[in-house]
Amino acid sequence: MSARARWLVGALSGAALVVLCGCGISNDKGPRDIAARDQPFPLVSNPQSPDTTAASGGPKVYLVSTDDSHLIGSARDAANRDDLVRALLQGPTQQDQQRGLRSFVPIGTTLVRTELDAAGVLTIRLKLAADSLGFRGADAAKGFAQLVFTVTDNPGVLGVRFVVDDQPIQPLNGDGTRVDTPVTRADYAKLAPISFPDVHTPGAVASTTTEAPTTFATTPPPTTGPPTTGPPATGPPTTPRPPAGGPPTTRR
Repeated sequence: MSARARWLVGALSGAALVVLCGCGISNDKGPRDIAARDQPFPLVSNPQSPDTTAASGGPKVYLVSTDDSHLIGSARDAANRDDLVRALLQGPTQQDQQRGLRSFVPIGTTLVRTELDAAGVLTIRLKLAADSLGFRGADAAKGFAQLVFTVTDNPGVLGVRFVVDDQPIQPLNGDGTRVDTPVTRADYAKLAPISFPDVHTPGAVASTTTEAPTTFATTPPPTTGPPTTGPPATGPPTTPRPPAGGPPTTRR
């Protein structure tokens, strides 16, 4: 290689090195947070905030799925039942909305109080906003279902009544029929929540499997007849035979 060629290769290599160093990421003295806008790709897949993770056993409200087919639990930080109802009335959080969850409880509804009687029937006293149309239309049943499932997570609540603006009302059940008795989860079986691991994955198709309880067959004892009596069945007595051969021989 001629001197001129070697000089040209060296010059080009140096220029490339300068460009690469200029585009590199500077060293930090310690770890630091990278803003979301500066991340080349999401560092967390489907992040969930504590208030929207349907933790098993924790307090949660029930919202309606994207396709309106069933309810989905969304965890809330609530100290008591009234706080939990108020959390439901506040509607979906921002992250609930990102997951496509909705509420059909009329906007602006507030809780007056709840009352649990000795029979386990909880009365929910609500107040509608001044401009609210109330629980009307075909979707009203979904709003009642949300309230019923939210409060009946407590095993002490066996049924629910509603008083709206100081007037007892007959809620719609899952079939759209007015009910004049306390409603339970069974009245909204069509909207029953689905317990499934992909509750945190928006758009996932959930399925349920109903398993029959396991039963064990009992093997019956062997069938026997009545005990028999009498001597064992035997043939006639036998006379011992002499050994085979002729009479004994005498040696001479």
